Amino acid sequence: EQVLATAPAGTRFGLLVTTADGREIVAINPDARFIPASNTKLFTTIAAYALLPGIDAPDAQGGAAVALEAGGDVALYGHGDARLSSAPDCAEDCLATLADAVAARTRKVRDVIGDDRWFPDERWSSGMSWNNQVTESGTGISALSLDDNALELAVQGTAAGQAPQATLPYYRLRNEAVTAEGGVRALAFDRAPNGDELRLVGTIPAGVSWRYRVGIDDPAHYAASRLRALLEARGVKVKGTVRVRHRPAMPLDDPRQRGTQPVPVTPEPAFLARLAPPALSADVMRINKDSQNLHAELLLRRIGRLSGSGSVADGLAALRGVLAQAG
Repeated sequence: EQVLATAPAGTRFGLLVTTADGREIVAINPDARFIPASNTKLFTTIAAYALLPGIDAPDAQGGAAVALEAGGDVALYGHGDARLSSAPDCAEDCLATLADAVAARTRKVRDVIGDDRWFPDERWSSGMSWNNQVTESGTGISALSLDDNALELAVQGTAAGQAPQATLPYYRLRNEAVTAEGGVRALAFDRAPNGDELRLVGTIPAGVSWRYRVGIDDPAHYAASRLRALLEARGVKVKGTVRVRHRPAMPLDDPRQRGTQPVPVTPEPAFLARLAPPALSADVMRINKDSQNLHAELLLRRIGRLSGSGSVADGLAALRGVLAQAG
C-alpha cells in the first residue's frame, strides 16, 4: 500500500491475492469496478474449448503448407498457426521442414509468395493504438504468422560519444543513438505504421547491452522472405521476388459484419508438404499465463472460421454465442 500510494493522483488500483482454497492474502479495493484488461483472453479460450474439435490433438488444420504453382512460383500458405518458427534451434513446427520439401523437389523457383487468405486482412484489433504496433505486444495478425511476428533489436554500447552497435533483421535500421560514459540506458525507437525503417534514438552506457522485440506489420511478407532465405541456403535459386496475397476485409461499418460472413471460396492447391503443429490446448497455457496477444487474436479468428470467414466479427459472434449458452 505504501508503494501504491506513491503513484500519481487519480491512479486506481485493484488487487486480490488468495490461496488456492480462497483464503485472502492481500485485498486492495477488491470490490471496485475496473475496465478488464488481458483477462478477457479467458473468454476466448473458453470459447475455443467449447467449439474447436480436437483441441487436445495435433493441430492438423492449422499447419502452414507449401505448394509449387504455375510458372515456377512457390507459395507458403498460412492456416492460423501461432507457433511456426524459423529459429535455428527449431525442433517442431519448423519453417525449415517446408523449405526442405521444396528443395527436395526443385532447384529453382520464381517468386516466393506468402498467402494468408485463410483469414481476412485485419491485422490489428480495434483497440490497438498506433504506438503499440511497433512493439511485440501490438504486432500484426495474420493467418501466416512466424516467430511470433516479432524481430529482435540488439544494441551494444561502444566507446563514449560513438554510436552503439545495433542490429535488426528484415527492417532498415537508422541508428541515431549515442554511447554515454555512464548513467542509465535511455533508448527509444519508432517506426511509421507500414514503414520499413526503424529509428533508434537515445543513449546507452558503454559496455551495456540491450535487446528488445519489435513488431512486424505484414507477417505474411516476413514469412515469405524467411522462406526465401532458407531456400537459398539449401541451394535453391530464387529468380523472382517476395510477394503476398491478402484477402481484403470488409469495412467495420459494413452491415455484413453483423453476424457471420460466409467463408469465401478460395481453392487451395495440392500441397507439397504441410505441418501438423502441437495441440492448441498447449498454446492456451501460454496465451493466458504470458498474456500473449497475437496467439489470442489468432485463436479468436480460428473460432470465427468454424462457421464464418475467420473475421474478428465472426469470432466475436461465436464467442458471444458460447457465453449466452452458458448463461
